[in-house]
Amino acid sequence: MMSDRVKRLVCTSVTGLEDGQAWVWSPHFLKKTVRVRFRLRETFDSGATPKMSKEAKKPATLADVDLKDVQKKMEATIERAKAEDPRALKAQIAELKRQAKAVPVPAAAKVEKIEVPVLKDSQVKQLTKAAEKVQKVLERWLEASGTVQQVVKELGTIAHEIFTAARAKDIVKNELSRLHSPRIPVVPVVRPSHSSRTPTKTPQTGHQEASGKLAGGERKILTALAQYPDGRTKVQAAILTGYAHGGGGFINYLGSLRTKGYITGGNDRLRITENGLAALGEYHPLPAGADLLDHWRKSLSKAECAALDVLVSVFPESLPVAVVAERAGYTPGTGGINNAFSRLRTLELIQGYSELKASETLFD
Repeated sequence: MMSDRVKRLVCTSVTGLEDGQAWVWSPHFLKKTVRVRFRLRETFDSGATPKMSKEAKKPATLADVDLKDVQKKMEATIERAKAEDPRALKAQIAELKRQAKAVPVPAAAKVEKIEVPVLKDSQVKQLTKAAEKVQKVLERWLEASGTVQQVVKELGTIAHEIFTAARAKDIVKNELSRLHSPRIPVVPVVRPSHSSRTPTKTPQTGHQEASGKLAGGERKILTALAQYPDGRTKVQAAILTGYAHGGGGFINYLGSLRTKGYITGGNDRLRITENGLAALGEYHPLPAGADLLDHWRKSLSKAECAALDVLVSVFPESLPVAVVAERAGYTPGTGGINNAFSRLRTLELIQGYSELKASETLFD
C-alpha cells in the first residue's frame, strides 16, 4: 500500500507534471512509486489535449473499395472451386461416359485384297533356273571339298618327286661333266682335327671342297660346330649361322643332320660327329666377333640395329628397356621399338625383359 507521505507528495506534484510524465506505482513489479516519462507518439494521438493554436486532425476514413473488382475476383474464385470440386468432376466424367455410349460405332470398312504381280512369269522362270544352277554348283563343291586334302597330299608328293628328279638330273649332269673333263691330279686334302678350330684349305684354290650331299643350311650348321669342338647350344648355333632358333628351316636342318648321323646331342649341347666332319670336308670359318655383328646387321631393321648397338656398347652390362629405347633414338613404349626388342629376343641376340642385355654368343 502507498504510504501517506507518498500520497501527499503525489497529490502536490500532479499539477506540476509535464506532458508525458506520470507517477507509477505497482506492488508486483516496482513495489514503489516512481515518476516516469513516457515517449510521445509520433503518429496521430487521439488522446492528446487539444490546443487552441492548432486545428484538430480529422480522423482517417476508409479507403474507397472497388466493388466490381472484388466481385470479379470472387467469381473467379468460385469458378475455380467448382472446377476442383470432386463431386462436380465425377458428375462431368459420368456425363462424358454417357455421351460416349450414345455415339454410334461406325461399321468396319471392308478391305479388298488386290494382288499386284511384282515379277513376270518369264522372270520367275529365269530365277528358278538360276537357283537350280546354284544348287548344282554347291553339290559339286561339296563333293570336291571331301577330296581337297587328298589332292593337296598328292600335289606335295608330286612336287617332292619333281624336286628329287631335278636334283638327280643335276648330279648326273655334274658326274658326266666330270667324266668327260680332262683329268686333274688329285691332291690329298687334310681334314681338320676334332680339336682344331682353324680350318685347313686346299693348296690349289684355298676354297672349301664342294659337297653335293649337304644343303646350304646343313653346311652352315656343321661349319659352326666344327669351329667349336666342345659343342654349342641350339640357340648359339642358330645365332652363329644366322637363323632363328625356332624357325622351321633351322629345325629341319637339325633333324636332317641328326638322321644322317652328322651331329649328336640335345638342344643344350650340339656336337659334330666324325661322320659330320668327313661330310663337311674343307670349309670357310663362319664370322665371329665384330664380323658376326656385321653379318647380323645386314639382316636387321633400322630399329633392331640401333637397339642391338646400344646393348653391345655396354656389354656385359644390362640396361632398362626405356634407357635402351631413348639411346637408340626412339620413344619408350612405342610399337616400333617394342617390335624390335621382340624380334631381337626371338633371335636370342638379346636377353631379358625389364632389363636388356646383349647375348654372350656375339662375343665368343
